[in-house]
Amino acid sequence: MTINLIFFTVTFKRKKITAEEALHQERIKKIFEENATKISKFGPFM
Repeated sequence: MTINLIFFTVTFKRKKITAEEALHQERIKKIFEENATKISKFGPFM
């Protein structure tokens, strides 16, 4: 996808991710969701 802005051209190139990177991202997402669940159990702090 290319967007022309006055005198600048911005090009976005989709990055192909490897299976290892996909697995790593999935683990990060799982940990993030677990932490969000733990935090929500404590309720508001103030």
